[in-house]
Amino acid sequence: MELSAKAVLKGVGIEYPKVHDVSDVFTRILDRFPEWFRENVGFLQESSRLLFRKREPSLYGDEEALVSPDEVMSREDATDAVARAERVYVLCERLIRELEAFRARQG
Repeated sequence: MELSAKAVLKGVGIEYPKVHDVSDVFTRILDRFPEWFRENVGFLQESSRLLFRKREPSLYGDEEALVSPDEVMSREDATDAVARAERVYVLCERLIRELEAFRARQG
């Protein structure tokens, strides 16, 4: 999800910040996106923030409380994360393809 979001930013000429959650950048550059993508930016931002917060616990658990990742993340959490990542990927892939087609037409 993170790489998909960063690919879109790069595609519209934005050098993204070197952080995992780039959701705030999208608000500042909404005018660079087509309407269909702008309508989905809220979902992209929400997913980016959510998955960023869950990233470390899903990898390491809670080391201070000696809790494994399996105990921190539920199957529902994992299913939701995959669904969000897939939707964001599809949205970003569509936009990248549209940008590539536009640039090809421009010569």
